[in-house]
Amino acid sequence: MSLDTIVEDIREEARARAEEIRTDGESRADEIVADAEADAERIREEAREEAEDRIEQEREQELSGAKLEAKQQRLEARREVLEEVRDDARDRIAAIDGDEREELTRTLLAAAAEEFPAEETVRVHATASAASSSSPTSPASR
Repeated sequence: MSLDTIVEDIREEARARAEEIRTDGESRADEIVADAEADAERIREEAREEAEDRIEQEREQELSGAKLEAKQQRLEARREVLEEVRDDARDRIAAIDGDEREELTRTLLAAAAEEFPAEETVRVHATASAASSSSPTSPASR
């Protein structure tokens, strides 16, 4: 075998080995790119899911806030109506005078006295104007 043949064989082996290394490198590069693309797709999907979750959470918070605000407005409206009713009732009661007031007071006292057992004593302290028109032995006092 001549030296040229040996050199050519070595070169041929080196070319074959270089081609094998290049092919392995390309194959490995393709695998790395495929893995990176899969990772990128997974990351995009996770980011999309997280964004959708955040959007849903914010939507739920907005809805809850709106419901709470509506409930507070309804409560405030009820409070205003009750205040008006209370004021109206107070004004109507204050407008009652004379015999009608005394009759209502006696009726209320009699009804209240029935709430207590017979052996208990219920005392009622009247104002100066009411004391002058009622007797101390009224049926409502026990």
